[in-house]
Amino acid sequence: MASWVEVADGVLVLRHAPGAIDVTSTAVLGPTGVVVVDTLGTPAVASRAHARLLARTGLPVVGIVHTHAHHDHTFGATSFATPEHGRATTYAHHRFAEHLERHEEAELAAGRAGDLALDDPTAWDDVTLVGPDVPVTGTTTIRPAGRELVLHPLPTAHTTCDLVVHVPDAATWVVGDVVEESAAPSFEVDSDPVGWAAVVTALAAQMEPRAVVVPGHGACVDPGFVAAQGRELTALAAALEDCRLRGVGAGPSIASLREATGWHAGTLRAAARAFWSAADGPVAPP
Repeated sequence: MASWVEVADGVLVLRHAPGAIDVTSTAVLGPTGVVVVDTLGTPAVASRAHARLLARTGLPVVGIVHTHAHHDHTFGATSFATPEHGRATTYAHHRFAEHLERHEEAELAAGRAGDLALDDPTAWDDVTLVGPDVPVTGTTTIRPAGRELVLHPLPTAHTTCDLVVHVPDAATWVVGDVVEESAAPSFEVDSDPVGWAAVVTALAAQMEPRAVVVPGHGACVDPGFVAAQGRELTALAAALEDCRLRGVGAGPSIASLREATGWHAGTLRAAARAFWSAADGPVAPP
Protein backbone atom coordinates (compact mmCIF):
# COMPACT_ATOMS: atom_id res chain seq x y z
CA MET A 1 0.00 0.00 0.00
CA ALA A 2 1.17 3.55 -0.75
CA SER A 3 2.07 5.94 2.06
CA TRP A 4 0.33 9.09 3.23
CA VAL A 5 1.98 12.07 1.53
CA GLU A 6 1.69 15.66 2.72
CA VAL A 7 0.37 17.78 -0.17
CA ALA A 8 -0.33 20.97 1.81
CA ASP A 9 0.18 22.12 5.39
CA GLY A 10 -1.35 19.41 7.57
CA VAL A 11 -3.13 17.74 4.64
CA LEU A 12 -2.10 14.17 3.79
CA VAL A 13 -3.22 12.16 0.75
CA LEU A 14 -3.01 8.42 0.17
CA ARG A 15 -3.39 7.01 -3.34
CA HIS A 16 -4.47 3.38 -3.32
CA ALA A 17 -3.51 1.21 -6.32
CA PRO A 18 -1.92 3.81 -8.62
CA GLY A 19 -2.07 2.57 -12.18
CA ALA A 20 -5.30 0.73 -11.45
CA ILE A 21 -8.20 2.19 -9.47
CA ASP A 22 -5.89 4.95 -8.12
CA VAL A 23 -8.44 6.15 -5.58
CA THR A 24 -7.57 8.84 -3.04
CA SER A 25 -8.18 9.29 0.66
CA THR A 26 -7.36 12.56 2.40
CA ALA A 27 -6.49 13.23 6.05
CA VAL A 28 -6.78 16.77 7.42
CA LEU A 29 -4.83 17.11 10.66
CA GLY A 30 -6.07 19.32 13.46
CA PRO A 31 -4.90 19.98 17.01
CA THR A 32 -7.28 17.40 18.49
CA GLY A 33 -7.52 14.76 15.78
CA VAL A 34 -7.87 13.93 12.12
CA VAL A 35 -10.72 14.31 9.65
CA VAL A 36 -10.61 11.70 6.89
CA VAL A 37 -12.22 12.53 3.56
CA ASP A 38 -13.23 9.35 1.70
CA THR A 39 -12.48 5.99 3.26
CA LEU A 40 -11.43 3.72 0.38
CA GLY A 41 -13.21 0.68 -0.99
CA THR A 42 -12.84 -2.23 1.45
CA PRO A 43 -12.52 -2.58 5.21
CA ALA A 44 -9.16 -4.36 4.85
CA VAL A 45 -7.59 -1.65 2.68
CA ALA A 46 -9.00 1.06 4.93
CA SER A 47 -7.70 -0.70 8.03
CA ARG A 48 -4.16 -0.68 6.65
CA ALA A 49 -4.49 2.96 5.66
CA HIS A 50 -5.76 3.83 9.13
CA ALA A 51 -2.88 1.99 10.81
CA ARG A 52 -0.36 3.93 8.75
CA LEU A 53 -2.13 7.19 9.47
CA LEU A 54 -2.17 6.51 13.22
CA ALA A 55 1.50 5.52 13.18
CA ARG A 56 2.42 8.73 11.41
CA THR A 57 0.26 11.20 13.32
CA GLY A 58 -0.65 9.58 16.64
CA LEU A 59 -4.02 11.32 16.31
CA PRO A 60 -7.50 9.77 16.46
CA VAL A 61 -9.90 10.03 13.54
CA VAL A 62 -12.68 12.23 14.90
CA GLY A 63 -14.50 13.05 11.67
CA ILE A 64 -15.22 11.42 8.32
CA VAL A 65 -16.50 13.26 5.27
CA HIS A 66 -17.79 11.46 2.21
CA THR A 67 -17.51 13.27 -1.13
CA HIS A 68 -20.10 10.88 -2.62
CA ALA A 69 -21.50 7.42 -2.00
CA HIS A 70 -19.71 5.17 -4.50
CA HIS A 71 -18.27 2.00 -3.01
CA ASP A 72 -14.62 2.74 -3.84
CA HIS A 73 -14.80 5.83 -1.62
CA THR A 74 -17.05 4.64 1.22
CA PHE A 75 -16.98 0.90 1.91
CA GLY A 76 -13.97 1.22 4.24
CA ALA A 77 -15.62 3.70 6.60
CA THR A 78 -15.97 1.48 9.67
CA SER A 79 -12.24 0.68 9.66
CA PHE A 80 -11.34 4.21 10.74
CA ALA A 81 -12.77 3.61 14.22
CA THR A 82 -10.69 2.43 17.18
CA PRO A 83 -11.83 0.83 20.47
CA GLU A 84 -10.40 3.67 22.55
CA HIS A 85 -11.82 6.51 20.45
CA GLY A 86 -14.96 4.93 19.00
CA ARG A 87 -16.63 5.84 15.75
CA ALA A 88 -15.99 9.22 14.15
CA THR A 89 -18.80 11.64 13.32
CA THR A 90 -19.67 11.33 9.63
CA TYR A 91 -20.72 14.09 7.24
CA ALA A 92 -22.11 13.76 3.72
CA HIS A 93 -24.52 15.29 1.23
CA HIS A 94 -28.13 15.15 2.38
CA ARG A 95 -28.92 12.77 -0.52
CA PHE A 96 -26.10 10.38 0.39
CA ALA A 97 -28.30 7.89 2.26
CA GLU A 98 -30.79 7.87 -0.62
CA HIS A 99 -27.98 7.00 -3.04
CA LEU A 100 -26.79 4.17 -0.78
CA GLU A 101 -30.26 2.68 -0.78
CA ARG A 102 -30.87 3.09 -4.51
CA HIS A 103 -27.47 2.01 -5.83
CA GLU A 104 -24.80 0.83 -3.37
CA GLU A 105 -26.95 -1.72 -1.54
CA ALA A 106 -27.39 -3.59 -4.83
CA GLU A 107 -23.68 -3.23 -5.60
CA LEU A 108 -22.80 -4.67 -2.20
CA ALA A 109 -25.19 -7.59 -2.66
CA ALA A 110 -23.77 -8.33 -6.11
CA GLY A 111 -20.22 -8.29 -4.79
CA ARG A 112 -21.04 -10.64 -1.96
CA ALA A 113 -22.83 -12.97 -4.38
CA GLY A 114 -19.74 -13.21 -6.57
CA ASP A 115 -21.34 -11.33 -9.46
CA LEU A 116 -18.57 -8.70 -9.56
CA ALA A 117 -14.91 -9.20 -10.41
CA LEU A 118 -13.58 -8.42 -6.94
CA ASP A 119 -9.92 -9.29 -6.36
CA ASP A 120 -11.00 -10.88 -3.09
CA PRO A 121 -14.53 -12.35 -3.09
CA THR A 122 -14.73 -11.83 0.68
CA ALA A 123 -13.57 -8.20 0.55
CA TRP A 124 -17.01 -6.78 1.28
CA ASP A 125 -18.13 -9.31 3.89
CA ASP A 126 -17.62 -6.81 6.73
CA VAL A 127 -19.02 -3.73 4.98
CA THR A 128 -21.78 -1.88 6.82
CA LEU A 129 -23.68 0.81 4.94
CA VAL A 130 -24.87 3.70 7.09
CA GLY A 131 -25.99 7.21 6.30
CA PRO A 132 -24.18 10.25 7.66
CA ASP A 133 -24.58 11.46 11.22
CA VAL A 134 -24.77 14.97 9.78
CA PRO A 135 -26.54 15.30 6.40
CA VAL A 136 -25.28 18.50 4.79
CA THR A 137 -27.96 20.59 3.06
CA GLY A 138 -26.03 23.81 2.45
CA THR A 139 -22.53 25.26 2.77
CA THR A 140 -21.44 24.31 6.29
CA THR A 141 -18.35 25.06 8.38
CA ILE A 142 -17.21 22.31 10.75
CA ARG A 143 -14.32 22.00 13.24
CA PRO A 144 -14.41 18.42 14.56
CA ALA A 145 -10.62 18.32 14.99
CA GLY A 146 -10.21 21.98 15.92
CA ARG A 147 -9.46 23.04 12.34
CA GLU A 148 -11.92 24.76 10.04
CA LEU A 149 -13.31 22.84 7.08
CA VAL A 150 -16.01 24.12 4.75
CA LEU A 151 -18.37 21.57 3.21
CA HIS A 152 -20.11 22.42 -0.05
CA PRO A 153 -22.93 20.07 -1.14
CA LEU A 154 -23.32 20.29 -4.90
CA PRO A 155 -26.17 20.04 -7.38
CA THR A 156 -26.23 16.78 -9.32
CA ALA A 157 -22.97 16.34 -11.24
CA HIS A 158 -21.03 13.04 -11.09
CA THR A 159 -23.78 11.77 -8.77
CA THR A 160 -26.82 13.10 -6.95
CA CYS A 161 -24.81 13.38 -3.72
CA ASP A 162 -21.51 15.09 -4.55
CA LEU A 163 -19.85 17.23 -1.89
CA VAL A 164 -16.50 19.03 -1.85
CA VAL A 165 -14.34 19.96 1.13
CA HIS A 166 -12.39 23.21 1.37
CA VAL A 167 -9.52 23.58 3.84
CA PRO A 168 -9.17 27.38 3.84
CA ASP A 169 -5.95 27.72 5.84
CA ALA A 170 -4.17 25.32 3.45
CA ALA A 171 -5.85 26.49 0.22
CA THR A 172 -6.82 22.87 -0.44
CA TRP A 173 -9.93 21.44 -2.06
CA VAL A 174 -10.93 17.77 -1.84
CA VAL A 175 -13.39 17.27 -4.66
CA GLY A 176 -14.04 13.54 -5.06
CA ASP A 177 -14.96 12.29 -8.51
CA VAL A 178 -16.26 15.66 -9.65
CA VAL A 179 -12.68 16.03 -10.94
CA GLU A 180 -10.62 13.11 -12.26
CA GLU A 181 -6.88 13.11 -12.99
CA SER A 182 -5.90 9.51 -13.73
CA ALA A 183 -8.81 8.83 -16.09
CA ALA A 184 -11.62 10.61 -17.88
CA PRO A 185 -14.70 11.65 -15.89
CA SER A 186 -16.90 8.66 -15.10
CA PHE A 187 -20.54 9.06 -16.11
CA GLU A 188 -22.93 6.97 -14.04
CA VAL A 189 -26.66 6.27 -14.17
CA ASP A 190 -27.40 9.31 -12.00
CA SER A 191 -24.85 11.70 -13.53
CA ASP A 192 -25.99 14.97 -15.10
CA PRO A 193 -23.47 16.06 -17.77
CA VAL A 194 -24.96 19.57 -18.06
CA GLY A 195 -25.01 20.10 -14.31
CA TRP A 196 -21.54 18.60 -13.97
CA ALA A 197 -20.09 21.08 -16.46
CA ALA A 198 -21.62 23.99 -14.55
CA VAL A 199 -20.41 22.67 -11.19
CA VAL A 200 -16.78 22.21 -12.28
CA THR A 201 -16.69 25.60 -13.99
CA ALA A 202 -18.02 27.28 -10.85
CA LEU A 203 -15.60 25.40 -8.59
CA ALA A 204 -12.59 26.46 -10.66
CA ALA A 205 -13.68 30.09 -10.33
CA GLN A 206 -13.86 29.81 -6.51
CA MET A 207 -10.44 28.29 -6.00
CA GLU A 208 -7.41 30.21 -4.80
CA PRO A 209 -4.87 30.69 -7.64
CA ARG A 210 -2.33 28.40 -5.92
CA ALA A 211 -4.85 25.93 -4.54
CA VAL A 212 -4.08 22.24 -4.21
CA VAL A 213 -6.93 20.15 -5.59
CA VAL A 214 -7.30 16.50 -4.55
CA PRO A 215 -9.31 14.57 -7.17
CA GLY A 216 -11.18 11.35 -6.51
CA HIS A 217 -8.67 9.40 -8.57
CA GLY A 218 -5.08 10.27 -9.40
CA ALA A 219 -2.53 12.94 -8.53
CA CYS A 220 -3.27 16.35 -7.07
CA VAL A 221 -3.96 19.06 -9.64
CA ASP A 222 -4.27 22.85 -9.76
CA PRO A 223 -7.20 25.16 -10.58
CA GLY A 224 -6.04 25.38 -14.19
CA PHE A 225 -6.57 21.64 -14.58
CA VAL A 226 -10.03 21.96 -13.04
CA ALA A 227 -10.93 24.81 -15.38
CA ALA A 228 -9.75 22.79 -18.39
CA GLN A 229 -11.86 19.81 -17.35
CA GLY A 230 -14.78 22.18 -16.94
CA ARG A 231 -14.32 23.35 -20.53
CA GLU A 232 -14.27 19.75 -21.77
CA LEU A 233 -17.45 18.96 -19.86
CA THR A 234 -19.08 22.14 -21.18
CA ALA A 235 -18.22 21.20 -24.77
CA LEU A 236 -19.64 17.73 -24.20
CA ALA A 237 -22.85 19.07 -22.68
CA ALA A 238 -23.30 21.58 -25.51
CA ALA A 239 -22.84 18.90 -28.17
CA LEU A 240 -25.36 16.61 -26.51
CA GLU A 241 -27.86 19.44 -26.10
CA ASP A 242 -27.44 20.27 -29.78
CA CYS A 243 -28.23 16.66 -30.68
CA ARG A 244 -31.34 16.76 -28.54
CA LEU A 245 -32.59 20.00 -30.08
CA ARG A 246 -31.99 18.73 -33.62
CA GLY A 247 -33.59 15.39 -32.86
CA VAL A 248 -30.59 13.33 -33.92
CA GLY A 249 -28.47 10.65 -32.32
CA ALA A 250 -25.22 11.48 -30.57
CA GLY A 251 -22.96 9.34 -32.77
CA PRO A 252 -21.35 12.12 -34.85
CA SER A 253 -20.80 14.28 -31.78
CA ILE A 254 -19.19 11.38 -29.93
CA ALA A 255 -16.72 10.94 -32.78
CA SER A 256 -15.73 14.61 -32.77
CA LEU A 257 -15.64 14.84 -28.98
CA ARG A 258 -13.41 11.79 -28.78
CA GLU A 259 -10.93 13.58 -30.99
CA ALA A 260 -11.20 16.82 -29.00
CA THR A 261 -11.02 15.36 -25.47
CA GLY A 262 -9.11 12.12 -25.89
CA TRP A 263 -11.83 10.39 -23.87
CA HIS A 264 -12.75 6.85 -24.89
CA ALA A 265 -15.90 6.32 -26.91
CA GLY A 266 -17.30 4.24 -24.04
CA THR A 267 -16.98 7.24 -21.71
CA LEU A 268 -18.76 9.46 -24.19
CA ARG A 269 -21.54 6.94 -24.80
CA ALA A 270 -22.06 6.71 -21.03
CA ALA A 271 -22.26 10.51 -20.95
CA ALA A 272 -24.89 10.43 -23.69
CA ARG A 273 -26.98 7.87 -21.79
CA ALA A 274 -26.74 9.96 -18.62
CA PHE A 275 -27.66 13.11 -20.54
CA TRP A 276 -30.81 11.61 -22.03
CA SER A 277 -31.79 10.13 -18.71
CA ALA A 278 -31.36 13.48 -16.93
CA ALA A 279 -33.03 15.48 -19.70
CA ASP A 280 -35.77 12.89 -20.28
CA GLY A 281 -35.47 13.87 -23.93
CA PRO A 282 -37.36 12.35 -26.86
CA VAL A 283 -34.28 11.06 -28.67
CA ALA A 284 -32.37 8.06 -27.33
CA PRO A 285 -28.59 8.00 -27.66
CA PRO A 286 -27.09 5.45 -30.06
